[in-house]
Amino acid sequence: MRHPGVSSRTRAAVHPAAGYRRRGSLENHQLDFNAPERWHEPTQSGTVRYVYEPAGKQFFHPVTVEEVRERLAVLPSRLTENLEVVQFSAMTAKRHRFPCYGMQWGTAVYLYPIEESLVELSIRPP
Repeated sequence: MRHPGVSSRTRAAVHPAAGYRRRGSLENHQLDFNAPERWHEPTQSGTVRYVYEPAGKQFFHPVTVEEVRERLAVLPSRLTENLEVVQFSAMTAKRHRFPCYGMQWGTAVYLYPIEESLVELSIRPP
């Protein structure tokens, strides 16, 4: 349907190409998503636990457990008092498509590996 006063170029910006349109109901899309992460429930233990997963072929963790431990030790306690887990996660296909160096979720911090070559390749700009 043609909208009065709206050029085809404007419509293209508002309505993405067919490959990017949402298909099906919202419920189906919410059920399809499953974050590839091992979640850690809060334990209120008062200590930080380190979980190390191998980075994966052609990837590496840019910091060591000891380096993270040393850095956390110099931070003000108000910044780390609720921290319970630091997880060095493995690379997955989903993480490789959507690069992220880490995230914090609840009482856990997840650190992600980077390419051994130190060069990130993207299909399109982030």
